[in-house]
Amino acid sequence: HDLVSRPELKHTAPSPLALFKARKNGAELQGMREAHLRDAVALVRFLAWLERTDGGAQDDPAVAGAHDRRPQRKRQAGNARVTEVE
Repeated sequence: HDLVSRPELKHTAPSPLALFKARKNGAELQGMREAHLRDAVALVRFLAWLERTDGGAQDDPAVAGAHDRRPQRKRQAGNARVTEVE
């Protein structure tokens, strides 16, 4: 945006804090790995459910495949909280 009209007042260099935020410690890395595994399990369970059923298409074709994976994720150990994303 051009809210600052004088170029010498504009800060365009990357923030040095970005590197610190990007660097993860062992606990953060392990947590990310575990979260990815839990998400993968939820996805596989959802796909298995979709294969066993028609995903609700018998009631409404628009519903097929629209079911989310939150119920599968909530049943998994280690999922203290499942983020609600719209």
